[in-house]
Amino acid sequence: MTGAPPRSVPNPELHDLRDGEGSRVVTGEVPTALADGGILARLLGHWHDLRGERPLPRRIDFDPLDVRYALGTLNIIEVREDRRFVVRLQGTKVREMMSQDLRGVDIADVKPRIYAETTIAHYRLACDVKTPLLHPVETEHGYLRQRYLRLLMPFSAAGDDTVRFLITASDWNDDRISHAFAWLGYHSARPSTAGSWASRLG
Repeated sequence: MTGAPPRSVPNPELHDLRDGEGSRVVTGEVPTALADGGILARLLGHWHDLRGERPLPRRIDFDPLDVRYALGTLNIIEVREDRRFVVRLQGTKVREMMSQDLRGVDIADVKPRIYAETTIAHYRLACDVKTPLLHPVETEHGYLRQRYLRLLMPFSAAGDDTVRFLITASDWNDDRISHAFAWLGYHSARPSTAGSWASRLG
């Protein structure tokens, strides 16, 4: 296997976005090495194994049953030719945390809009650089907050360099999330309220 060189993230850039409806998203790209010790690191190794000598691994070669340890955290996103993103599979834990069933949904239609726009920006970057990306994400709506670490893994349909699918996975380990945010120079209190950030959004 010839591993792709890790993406360089030399300048930590924190994005702290707010809208007029009480929603907030804090995020930034961090080195994939910060996934060390968790399921995202195992998934990253699996992505490299599937890739082999090809520019990108093929979606057909990714069997969720081979990564049973991550099943509830996985989403499979179809990348349309018009650069729209449609959820084809949503992990049960992700669905529970979001309180939204996104299967078949265009990411552009997800609420709140500030979250959709941030997610689309991450997805487009993954399609452009054609390598896995890691982002800590903190979302707030009123008193509801959620934090997680999200890995984006690009896949092709035919083993070429065109991204046709993104497989995402989330890690809710507080220590890894805090470490990733600290790399960006951001420190915040851990969530103190139960429930998902999206459970009361329309």
